[in-house]
Amino acid sequence: AYTVEQDLNSLQELMDYFFVDKEIQSVLSRDIITDYDMTLQWNDLSYALDTYERLECFQYINCILFYNAEGDPQTFSYMSADTASYIQRNQELGWYQEALVNGGRLLWDSDVTKESEAYGDYAAETGEKDISVIRALRNQNYRAIQGAVYISIRPEYLSVLQQNNGLDGMTVYLYDGAGRLLSPGVSEEEGENCSAALAETEWKSGGYRCMTAGNNLIYEYPVNSYDGYRLVVVQPVEDALLMDGSIMLLGMIMLAMMILVAVSLWLFLTRRVIRPVNILSETMKRVHTEGLSVQAPETGCSEFNYLSGSLNYMLNQIRVSFFAEMLAQ
Repeated sequence: AYTVEQDLNSLQELMDYFFVDKEIQSVLSRDIITDYDMTLQWNDLSYALDTYERLECFQYINCILFYNAEGDPQTFSYMSADTASYIQRNQELGWYQEALVNGGRLLWDSDVTKESEAYGDYAAETGEKDISVIRALRNQNYRAIQGAVYISIRPEYLSVLQQNNGLDGMTVYLYDGAGRLLSPGVSEEEGENCSAALAETEWKSGGYRCMTAGNNLIYEYPVNSYDGYRLVVVQPVEDALLMDGSIMLLGMIMLAMMILVAVSLWLFLTRRVIRPVNILSETMKRVHTEGLSVQAPETGCSEFNYLSGSLNYMLNQIRVSFFAEMLAQ
C-alpha cells in the first residue's frame, strides 16, 4: 500500500510541475484564431513536454490533454492511438467544468465521476481501465483560469502490482476510490468476492483487516492519502506459512551474524586496545616496586608502541639524571 501511495505521489508531482510551468502557462494563454495559431500552440506544448518525458511514468501514459481557456483540448498521444474517445468521455463526464469549479485542486477519476450520470458506462468499460487526473491551470499571476491539463495513465504504472503478483503465491487487487478494479491480469470476480467477505470483518488497529476463506488468507489495506484506494491481497495459507518459515530462518541468520560481529569486535578491541593498556598499566606498577630499570615491552599496536617507547625514554632520562646528580655529589 505504501508503494502504491508513492507511485500516485509521483503522478501528483508531475501535475504540480505542469501547474507552475511558466512556458506551459504562456502557451495556453495565447489567443487562438486560426489553425496556424493552434499548430504553433501544439508545437510549443510538445516542446515544453520534452522536459518531463524523461520521467518513468511517461511510458505508461495513454494521453495528455491540455485545455485552453475556452475548453478546447490539445491532444498528446503516447501509448494509445484512440485519443478521440478520451475527449468524448471527458466531455460527457464534465471533467473540464469540474476542474474549473475546483480551481487548482488535483482531481482524481473518482472525485469527478462518482456522482456523474455518465459514470455507469465509464466504470463498466473493461478496455479502458486507467488512472485519470485533471487539474485547472491558472495564468502567470495565479488569478484567472487559463485552461486545464488531463492525464490518463495505465494501471501497470503502479510498480507494486508488477512486483508482488505471484510472489509467495500472492494475488494483488487494487481498487480506486470509485470501486474500479485497476489490477491488470487478475480476476475481477474473485476480487469482488474477497472484498465482500472482508466487508463483514472489523478493521484492525494497524489500518487493515484480514480473514481466512477456505485455503486462502485475505488481507485488505487502505492506501493512505488517497481516499477509497485500497489493496486486497489473497495468499494461500501454505505459502504464508512457508514465508513465515523463511522470515524465521532469515531472522536466525541475522542473529548469528550479529553475534559473530559482536565477538569479532570484542576480540579486536581486546587485542588493539585493552591488552596494550593493561601492559602499560602493569609497567607503571612495576616502576613502583622494581625501580627505574623497568622497560615497557612492545604491544603490537603502532599507537601504543609509540606510548611504550615514550615511557621507556622518559624512564631512561630520569635514570640518567639521577645518576648524574649522584656523581656530582
